[in-house]
Amino acid sequence: MIAEQPFSDSYLIGSLCAVGTAVCWAITPLIAIGVVRQIGAVTFARMRITVGAILVGAVALTNGGFGSLTVESFAYLAMSGLSGVVFGELLLYLCFQIVGVRMGTLIYAGNSPLTIILGYLWLGESIRPMHILAIIIILVGVTLAVVMRNTEAKNVDKVVGSLATGVLAGVGAALAQAIGSIAAKPALLHGVDPITAVAVRMSVAAMALFLVAAARSELKFYLVSRSALLVIAASATVSMGIGLTLLMVAISLVPVGLASALSSLSPVIVLPIIAIGWKEKVNVWCWIGAALSLVGGWLTIFS
Repeated sequence: MIAEQPFSDSYLIGSLCAVGTAVCWAITPLIAIGVVRQIGAVTFARMRITVGAILVGAVALTNGGFGSLTVESFAYLAMSGLSGVVFGELLLYLCFQIVGVRMGTLIYAGNSPLTIILGYLWLGESIRPMHILAIIIILVGVTLAVVMRNTEAKNVDKVVGSLATGVLAGVGAALAQAIGSIAAKPALLHGVDPITAVAVRMSVAAMALFLVAAARSELKFYLVSRSALLVIAASATVSMGIGLTLLMVAISLVPVGLASALSSLSPVIVLPIIAIGWKEKVNVWCWIGAALSLVGGWLTIFS
């Protein structure tokens, strides 16, 4: 079993990198919302993964990171990309389509406890009771922030199709993301550069999605306008080039469950951005949820 490490500089760096991932993932939807509505969520996801693979792959080639790969580490990262990126993204969008973004986000939040369980079973990672309490506080805070935001919006929770299918898709997305995070850690512990790890994950995912699109005669959806492509490139740079690289660093330094919990803070981090930048009125319960999440985050890092 991998024993829990005492508080150290590497633990602090890993935790802050996970929070940095949450910041990137909070900013990304604000960058891309117009283009997502224009070309559709699935087309946007395909293009973002493809562009992200090209951009991050170019950086990995430049710094010689692919030299750190072995057959075993490549296999782990390929599994991570197929599970976390391909299946995770597709199932999550299916979940959003059926049960809506709010309920889908709540179901998907289950990836943190699933990651903790898999981290213990697969990697032997142990987590202190205080950290488990901190993660519960984070989840409660995020739940409040998501549930209480825009409660006046119409049809925000409208179910389109089978509720059971939507819930299963959400749970499947959470499980796929958890497996994707866990599968990446052995490669990182064997010395694979985090940027290279992201490049491999994205490249495998992009190729898989391209083959699916080709089989379904949907290659035409890869043709987008230049302005949309620039937004997609910006989104890919922030969410994958920076966000996923920070997450890989976090996973290499702290238990995967803790990294997952801290990176799930994006629904809370986005609140001051939309309140100040978009002048959106934020429910007081959302701020209470944000405060709880910050307490949980502080306990996760410093307890």
